Amino acid sequence: MSTPPRALIVEEKPNPSSDFFVVPELRAQGYCIEHVSHSADFRQLDTQDAVLVFVRYIPSAWQAALASGSLAHSGLIYFSDDDLFSQAALKGMPLRYRWKIHKLAGRRVYRWLRSGVRVECWWSSPQLQARYPALQGRVIKPRPAVPEQSRPVTVFYHASASHIAEMRWLLPVMREVLARDPAIRFEVIGNPEVYAEFRRLPRTAVLMPMDWAAYRAMLAGGGRHIGLAPLLNSAFNASRSPTKFFDITAAGACGIYADHVVYRDLVCDGEDGLRLPMEPQRWVETILGLAAEEDRRQRLAEAARQKCRTLAGVQ
Repeated sequence: MSTPPRALIVEEKPNPSSDFFVVPELRAQGYCIEHVSHSADFRQLDTQDAVLVFVRYIPSAWQAALASGSLAHSGLIYFSDDDLFSQAALKGMPLRYRWKIHKLAGRRVYRWLRSGVRVECWWSSPQLQARYPALQGRVIKPRPAVPEQSRPVTVFYHASASHIAEMRWLLPVMREVLARDPAIRFEVIGNPEVYAEFRRLPRTAVLMPMDWAAYRAMLAGGGRHIGLAPLLNSAFNASRSPTKFFDITAAGACGIYADHVVYRDLVCDGEDGLRLPMEPQRWVETILGLAAEEDRRQRLAEAARQKCRTLAGVQ
Protein backbone atom coordinates (compact mmCIF):
# COMPACT_ATOMS: atom_id res chain seq x y z
CA MET A 1 0.00 0.00 0.00
CA SER A 2 1.52 3.32 -1.09
CA THR A 3 2.05 6.17 1.38
CA PRO A 4 -0.14 9.22 0.66
CA PRO A 5 1.68 12.42 -0.32
CA ARG A 6 2.33 14.96 2.44
CA ALA A 7 1.38 18.63 2.46
CA LEU A 8 2.59 21.11 5.07
CA ILE A 9 0.22 24.06 5.33
CA VAL A 10 2.26 27.07 6.45
CA GLU A 11 -0.13 29.59 8.02
CA GLU A 12 -0.01 32.42 10.51
CA LYS A 13 -2.63 30.67 12.67
CA PRO A 14 -5.85 28.67 12.12
CA ASN A 15 -7.96 30.62 9.65
CA PRO A 16 -10.99 30.39 7.32
CA SER A 17 -8.83 30.60 4.20
CA SER A 18 -7.25 27.25 5.05
CA ASP A 19 -10.45 25.64 6.29
CA PHE A 20 -12.70 26.66 3.39
CA PHE A 21 -10.27 26.45 0.48
CA VAL A 22 -6.86 24.90 1.05
CA VAL A 23 -7.61 21.94 3.33
CA PRO A 24 -10.58 20.64 1.27
CA GLU A 25 -8.61 20.97 -1.98
CA LEU A 26 -5.60 19.10 -0.60
CA ARG A 27 -7.80 16.37 0.86
CA ALA A 28 -9.55 15.97 -2.49
CA GLN A 29 -6.12 15.38 -4.02
CA GLY A 30 -5.31 12.72 -1.42
CA TYR A 31 -2.76 14.60 0.66
CA CYS A 32 -1.95 13.85 4.26
CA ILE A 33 -2.04 17.31 5.87
CA GLU A 34 0.06 18.89 8.59
CA HIS A 35 -0.33 22.47 9.85
CA VAL A 36 2.73 24.60 10.57
CA SER A 37 2.62 28.08 12.12
CA HIS A 38 4.86 30.95 11.08
CA SER A 39 6.62 30.77 14.43
CA ALA A 40 7.70 27.15 13.94
CA ASP A 41 11.41 26.47 13.48
CA PHE A 42 11.40 25.12 9.93
CA ARG A 43 14.92 23.78 10.45
CA GLN A 44 13.40 21.17 12.76
CA LEU A 45 10.69 20.13 10.29
CA ASP A 46 10.76 17.14 7.98
CA THR A 47 9.99 18.85 4.67
CA GLN A 48 11.99 16.56 2.36
CA ASP A 49 9.05 14.78 0.74
CA ALA A 50 6.34 17.34 1.44
CA VAL A 51 4.60 19.97 -0.62
CA LEU A 52 4.79 23.33 1.15
CA VAL A 53 1.54 25.28 0.94
CA PHE A 54 1.70 28.94 1.95
CA VAL A 55 -1.65 30.46 2.89
CA ARG A 56 -1.81 34.18 2.02
CA TYR A 57 1.58 35.03 3.55
CA ILE A 58 5.19 33.95 3.17
CA PRO A 59 7.38 35.10 6.08
CA SER A 60 10.73 36.46 4.95
CA ALA A 61 12.66 33.79 6.87
CA TRP A 62 10.85 31.01 5.00
CA GLN A 63 11.37 32.81 1.70
CA ALA A 64 15.09 33.23 2.36
CA ALA A 65 15.43 29.53 3.20
CA LEU A 66 13.66 28.60 -0.02
CA ALA A 67 15.85 30.97 -2.04
CA SER A 68 19.05 29.51 -0.55
CA GLY A 69 17.94 25.95 -1.19
CA SER A 70 18.26 25.03 2.48
CA LEU A 71 14.56 24.14 2.78
CA ALA A 72 13.91 20.87 0.97
CA HIS A 73 10.48 20.15 -0.46
CA SER A 74 8.69 18.26 -3.21
CA GLY A 75 6.66 21.22 -4.42
CA LEU A 76 5.41 24.71 -3.63
CA ILE A 77 1.89 26.12 -3.60
CA TYR A 78 0.80 29.66 -2.79
CA PHE A 79 -2.86 30.47 -2.04
CA SER A 80 -4.56 33.84 -1.62
CA ASP A 81 -8.16 34.96 -1.27
CA ASP A 82 -7.38 38.71 -1.27
CA ASP A 83 -5.33 41.03 -3.45
CA LEU A 84 -2.27 41.25 -1.22
CA PHE A 85 0.12 42.60 -3.86
CA SER A 86 -1.45 45.89 -4.90
CA GLN A 87 -1.07 49.06 -2.85
CA ALA A 88 -4.07 50.51 -4.66
CA ALA A 89 -6.25 47.60 -3.53
CA LEU A 90 -5.24 48.22 0.09
CA LYS A 91 -6.09 51.91 -0.02
CA GLY A 92 -8.47 52.80 2.79
CA MET A 93 -7.55 49.78 4.90
CA PRO A 94 -6.37 50.38 8.50
CA LEU A 95 -2.69 51.27 8.69
CA ARG A 96 -1.93 48.31 10.95
CA TYR A 97 -3.45 45.87 8.44
CA ARG A 98 -1.56 47.47 5.55
CA TRP A 99 1.70 47.13 7.49
CA LYS A 100 0.99 43.45 8.13
CA ILE A 101 0.37 42.87 4.41
CA HIS A 102 3.58 44.73 3.54
CA LYS A 103 5.54 42.62 6.01
CA LEU A 104 4.14 39.18 5.16
CA ALA A 105 3.10 39.50 1.50
CA GLY A 106 3.03 42.62 -0.67
CA ARG A 107 5.39 43.29 -3.55
CA ARG A 108 8.14 41.18 -1.94
CA VAL A 109 6.14 37.99 -2.34
CA TYR A 110 4.88 39.02 -5.78
CA ARG A 111 8.43 39.57 -7.04
CA TRP A 112 9.45 36.19 -5.63
CA LEU A 113 6.53 34.43 -7.32
CA ARG A 114 7.59 36.03 -10.64
CA SER A 115 11.30 35.29 -10.20
CA GLY A 116 11.12 31.93 -11.95
CA VAL A 117 10.64 29.81 -8.86
CA ARG A 118 8.51 26.75 -9.56
CA VAL A 119 5.41 27.46 -7.54
CA GLU A 120 1.75 26.77 -8.26
CA CYS A 121 -0.61 29.64 -7.42
CA TRP A 122 -4.13 29.04 -6.20
CA TRP A 123 -6.72 31.82 -6.19
CA SER A 124 -10.13 32.05 -4.55
CA SER A 125 -11.88 33.81 -7.47
CA PRO A 126 -11.62 34.39 -11.22
CA GLN A 127 -11.32 38.12 -10.54
CA LEU A 128 -8.18 37.60 -8.48
CA GLN A 129 -6.77 35.20 -11.04
CA ALA A 130 -7.35 37.76 -13.80
CA ARG A 131 -5.38 40.44 -11.96
CA TYR A 132 -2.19 38.37 -12.09
CA PRO A 133 -2.17 36.42 -15.37
CA ALA A 134 1.64 36.23 -15.35
CA LEU A 135 1.46 33.90 -12.35
CA GLN A 136 -0.64 31.40 -14.32
CA GLY A 137 -2.62 30.36 -11.27
CA ARG A 138 -5.85 28.42 -11.04
CA VAL A 139 -9.07 29.02 -9.16
CA ILE A 140 -10.11 26.60 -6.43
CA LYS A 141 -13.64 26.52 -5.09
CA PRO A 142 -14.57 26.86 -1.42
CA ARG A 143 -15.96 23.84 0.36
CA PRO A 144 -17.59 24.85 3.64
CA ALA A 145 -17.41 22.37 6.46
CA VAL A 146 -20.43 20.12 6.83
CA PRO A 147 -21.98 20.66 10.28
CA GLU A 148 -21.60 17.70 12.58
CA GLN A 149 -24.70 15.81 13.57
CA SER A 150 -24.03 16.28 17.27
CA ARG A 151 -25.15 19.68 18.54
CA PRO A 152 -22.55 21.83 20.29
CA VAL A 153 -23.01 22.63 23.96
CA THR A 154 -22.37 26.20 25.08
CA VAL A 155 -21.02 26.63 28.60
CA PHE A 156 -20.90 30.20 29.89
CA TYR A 157 -19.68 32.29 32.77
CA HIS A 158 -21.01 35.85 32.82
CA ALA A 159 -19.35 37.84 35.55
CA SER A 160 -18.26 41.35 36.42
CA ALA A 161 -14.81 42.66 37.27
CA SER A 162 -15.44 41.76 40.91
CA HIS A 163 -15.13 38.09 39.92
CA ILE A 164 -11.56 38.21 38.59
CA ALA A 165 -10.43 35.64 41.18
CA GLU A 166 -13.17 33.24 40.07
CA MET A 167 -12.23 33.75 36.43
CA ARG A 168 -8.63 32.82 37.14
CA TRP A 169 -9.81 29.79 39.11
CA LEU A 170 -12.02 28.75 36.19
CA LEU A 171 -9.36 29.11 33.48
CA PRO A 172 -7.61 25.72 34.01
CA VAL A 173 -10.99 24.05 34.55
CA MET A 174 -12.26 25.16 31.15
CA ARG A 175 -8.92 24.47 29.50
CA GLU A 176 -9.28 20.80 30.45
CA VAL A 177 -12.99 20.68 29.61
CA LEU A 178 -12.43 22.09 26.11
CA ALA A 179 -9.49 19.75 25.51
CA ARG A 180 -11.54 16.69 26.42
CA ASP A 181 -14.80 17.47 24.60
CA PRO A 182 -14.62 19.16 21.18
CA ALA A 183 -18.42 19.64 21.17
CA ILE A 184 -18.22 22.16 24.03
CA ARG A 185 -17.94 25.90 23.40
CA PHE A 186 -17.25 28.44 26.12
CA GLU A 187 -18.42 32.02 26.54
CA VAL A 188 -17.20 34.51 29.12
CA ILE A 189 -17.77 38.21 29.67
CA GLY A 190 -14.82 40.34 30.62
CA ASN A 191 -12.54 43.31 30.06
CA PRO A 192 -9.23 43.28 28.14
CA GLU A 193 -7.53 41.60 31.09
CA VAL A 194 -10.00 38.72 30.89
CA TYR A 195 -9.59 38.59 27.12
CA ALA A 196 -5.82 38.25 27.53
CA GLU A 197 -6.35 35.35 29.93
CA PHE A 198 -8.95 33.40 27.95
CA ARG A 199 -8.24 34.19 24.28
CA ARG A 200 -5.90 31.20 23.90
CA LEU A 201 -8.59 28.71 24.84
CA PRO A 202 -10.10 26.94 21.81
CA ARG A 203 -13.74 27.58 20.89
CA THR A 204 -13.99 30.42 23.40
CA ALA A 205 -15.77 33.74 22.92
CA VAL A 206 -14.90 36.65 25.19
CA LEU A 207 -17.72 39.21 25.16
CA MET A 208 -17.25 42.79 26.23
CA PRO A 209 -19.24 44.01 29.26
CA MET A 210 -22.62 45.54 28.41
CA ASP A 211 -25.42 47.39 30.15
CA TRP A 212 -28.28 45.56 31.84
CA ALA A 213 -30.81 46.07 29.05
CA ALA A 214 -28.43 44.74 26.41
CA TYR A 215 -27.49 41.81 28.61
CA ARG A 216 -31.12 40.81 29.21
CA ALA A 217 -31.81 40.97 25.48
CA MET A 218 -28.77 38.78 24.79
CA LEU A 219 -29.90 36.14 27.29
CA ALA A 220 -33.34 36.06 25.70
CA GLY A 221 -31.73 35.00 22.42
CA GLY A 222 -31.05 31.54 23.85
CA GLY A 223 -28.44 29.11 22.58
CA ARG A 224 -26.76 28.60 25.96
CA HIS A 225 -26.88 25.32 27.82
CA ILE A 226 -24.80 25.28 31.01
CA GLY A 227 -24.21 28.36 33.16
CA LEU A 228 -21.39 28.44 35.71
CA ALA A 229 -21.37 30.26 39.03
CA PRO A 230 -18.13 29.51 40.91
CA LEU A 231 -17.60 31.48 44.11
CA LEU A 232 -14.50 31.52 46.27
CA ASN A 233 -14.58 32.15 49.99
CA SER A 234 -13.88 35.81 50.78
CA ALA A 235 -15.33 38.54 52.94
CA PHE A 236 -16.81 40.24 49.88
CA ASN A 237 -18.35 37.05 48.50
CA ALA A 238 -19.97 36.19 51.83
CA SER A 239 -22.62 38.87 51.32
CA ARG A 240 -23.29 38.51 47.61
CA SER A 241 -26.75 37.91 46.21
CA PRO A 242 -27.67 34.74 44.25
CA THR A 243 -28.74 36.61 41.11
CA LYS A 244 -26.68 34.37 38.82
CA PHE A 245 -29.38 31.74 39.35
CA PHE A 246 -31.86 34.09 37.69
CA ASP A 247 -29.46 35.03 34.88
CA ILE A 248 -28.65 31.41 34.06
CA THR A 249 -32.34 30.47 34.15
CA ALA A 250 -33.27 33.44 31.94
CA ALA A 251 -30.78 32.13 29.40
CA GLY A 252 -32.73 28.87 29.25
CA ALA A 253 -29.79 26.98 30.72
CA CYS A 254 -29.16 24.83 33.76
CA GLY A 255 -26.62 25.95 36.32
CA ILE A 256 -23.62 24.63 38.19
CA TYR A 257 -23.13 26.67 41.35
CA ALA A 258 -20.55 26.80 44.11
CA ASP A 259 -21.69 25.03 47.26
CA HIS A 260 -21.57 28.37 49.02
CA VAL A 261 -23.87 29.99 51.55
CA VAL A 262 -25.01 32.40 48.83
CA TYR A 263 -26.67 29.58 46.86
CA ARG A 264 -27.61 27.02 49.51
CA ASP A 265 -31.02 28.50 50.32
CA LEU A 266 -32.01 28.92 46.67
CA VAL A 267 -30.53 26.08 44.63
CA CYS A 268 -31.77 22.59 45.44
CA ASP A 269 -28.84 20.37 44.47
CA GLY A 270 -29.84 17.86 41.82
CA GLU A 271 -33.32 19.35 41.36
CA ASP A 272 -33.04 22.83 39.84
CA GLY A 273 -29.27 23.09 39.64
CA LEU A 274 -26.07 21.47 40.84
CA ARG A 275 -24.00 22.66 43.80
CA LEU A 276 -20.33 21.74 43.94
CA PRO A 277 -17.44 22.39 46.31
CA MET A 278 -14.75 24.54 44.76
CA GLU A 279 -12.64 21.56 43.74
CA PRO A 280 -11.45 22.02 40.13
CA GLN A 281 -11.58 18.38 39.10
CA ARG A 282 -15.12 18.02 40.41
CA TRP A 283 -16.15 20.92 38.18
CA VAL A 284 -14.35 19.43 35.16
CA GLU A 285 -16.07 16.08 35.48
CA THR A 286 -19.47 17.59 36.25
CA ILE A 287 -19.38 19.95 33.26
CA LEU A 288 -18.35 17.11 30.95
CA GLY A 289 -21.02 14.80 32.34
CA LEU A 290 -23.77 17.39 32.11
CA ALA A 291 -22.76 18.33 28.57
CA ALA A 292 -23.31 14.71 27.54
CA GLU A 293 -26.76 14.43 29.19
CA GLU A 294 -29.22 16.60 27.30
CA ASP A 295 -32.28 15.19 29.09
CA ARG A 296 -30.80 15.96 32.49
CA ARG A 297 -29.92 19.49 31.42
CA GLN A 298 -33.48 20.07 30.27
CA ARG A 299 -34.96 18.72 33.53
CA LEU A 300 -32.74 20.95 35.65
CA ALA A 301 -33.45 23.99 33.47
CA GLU A 302 -37.22 23.43 33.54
CA ALA A 303 -37.21 23.02 37.33
CA ALA A 304 -35.25 26.26 37.65
CA ARG A 305 -37.77 28.06 35.41
CA GLN A 306 -40.63 26.74 37.53
CA LYS A 307 -38.92 27.97 40.69
CA CYS A 308 -38.51 31.45 39.16
CA ARG A 309 -42.20 31.50 38.21
CA THR A 310 -43.13 30.54 41.74
CA LEU A 311 -40.92 33.22 43.24
CA ALA A 312 -42.45 35.76 40.86
CA GLY A 313 -45.95 34.69 41.87
CA VAL A 314 -46.76 33.36 38.40
CA GLN A 315 -48.59 30.05 38.15
